[in-house]
Amino acid sequence: MANLILKGTGTLDTAWAYKIPFALQFVFPVLLLVGLPMCPESPWYLLRNRNPNTATSTLARLGYDNPLKTLAEMQKTITFEEQRVDATTYLDCFRGSDLRRTEIAMGIFSVSQLVGVVFAIGYSSYFFQLAGLSASSSFSMSVGVSVLGLVGVVCSWFLLNQVGRRPTALTGTSILVVLLLLIGILDVIPVRASNLGPVYGQVACIILFAFTYLLTIGPVGYALFAEVSSSRLRSRTVSLGIVIQNLFGILMHIVIPLLINPDAAALGGKIGFIFGGTAFMSAVWVYFRVPETAHRTFEELDYLFAKGVSARAFKGVQVVAT
Repeated sequence: MANLILKGTGTLDTAWAYKIPFALQFVFPVLLLVGLPMCPESPWYLLRNRNPNTATSTLARLGYDNPLKTLAEMQKTITFEEQRVDATTYLDCFRGSDLRRTEIAMGIFSVSQLVGVVFAIGYSSYFFQLAGLSASSSFSMSVGVSVLGLVGVVCSWFLLNQVGRRPTALTGTSILVVLLLLIGILDVIPVRASNLGPVYGQVACIILFAFTYLLTIGPVGYALFAEVSSSRLRSRTVSLGIVIQNLFGILMHIVIPLLINPDAAALGGKIGFIFGGTAFMSAVWVYFRVPETAHRTFEELDYLFAKGVSARAFKGVQVVAT
């Protein structure tokens, strides 16, 4: 929607060219505020506050097949963790096995930024113009980026559960490494008026980047960082992950214009070499540190983290309920 609006207002020669897109952004907070009262309370919170009946109805509302069984598993996890400690602080996120869980939660969102998503998706229309396309064509291509990105998100709903978190994150990050390096290589090739092949090659890489990112590593972060945290520290671990994501987002929005602007570093597509390097390091980190959490109960995850099972062995370990 945003790219379609920008394409429509981009041809205006008045101040409304930027005022309309800015003003329309305020529609979304209003929609969120209207819908907020209809959001169900967390069943974990309800159960901790001795409200099992409401927790059961909330689980049913959220689509759980057997709310009572899920509630019993949740109660066992809460009881186990209450025996360990009654009160928690942010420092607890960095102690014992919770340190590893916090690292994964914060690291997966660092990866989602270090692969260069702000450059490839956030600055796609501007980058297309720098690469040699007209303003109109650049906005049209950005619409294509958004459409394929939307398709990728929808496909991720099925991919995350069928394939799993770890292989999805690892495969997606590895593909992004290749695409980023291709963007850098194509930018080195001289562009002539009679040969815009390198330009369209970069455009194709950006579009494929958006699809791959929003199919894999983008959604994985939101599923993974809530699953790896212990229930007693979930709100704190999740908040730390969000803080890291926002800090990297701010950093990227400051650094990227300095790298690609013609009046600054003027790297253009060569920035793909930089993010190709950070994406490669991210893929290595994912391989060694991100476990498979799909189809595991929180009780099982507590056991696996407490035993220090390596990320690569998580999926194969059988946990016997006690």
